Amino acid sequence: MPSSFHGHISDVIDIYLKANPLTVLDVGVGYGKWGTLFREYGDVFKGRLKPEEWRVSIHGVEIFENYYNLNYDQSYTQVFFESIVDFLNKGHNIPEYDFIYAGDVIEHLDKKTALNVINKFKIISKTLAISIPLTDRWPQGEIFGNEHEAHKSIWEEKDFTGLFANKKIYTNPAGKLIGLFYG
Repeated sequence: MPSSFHGHISDVIDIYLKANPLTVLDVGVGYGKWGTLFREYGDVFKGRLKPEEWRVSIHGVEIFENYYNLNYDQSYTQVFFESIVDFLNKGHNIPEYDFIYAGDVIEHLDKKTALNVINKFKIISKTLAISIPLTDRWPQGEIFGNEHEAHKSIWEEKDFTGLFANKKIYTNPAGKLIGLFYG
């Protein structure tokens, strides 16, 4: 979905600020909220208001081109319209990111593929943060004409044991769980 739960925004931004990144990868751009926030707190908040003053390079990966909007042009250095699996396999000549955020992405992959993606993220990032719906209470199919929105795997908190040093678990207004795993 091009939008997501809002309750963890301040925590993700805190993780982002502690990472103090110059290179960022936002996986699953959607509406572009995260790129906008990363631009604001990576550059504007630090006194670099104009694009020619910006130091942070923000890349995005979005599989569904119909989500494109002005946020993409205003906040991102570059957006790649392809699956994260294809992006990682191509390499794009970028050996490492200071910060990778994958928000509501991993559940759209089968579990084996998702774990491979997470392991690749860990190799190419200094700081990785993943937010994901937890438990089987999140069935989802195609949305907005985007077949890639279908959930292909179910995740539990225990699935991330040993993968990340830190976690926070949130409950949305409908009583569903969202996990933020980072390190």
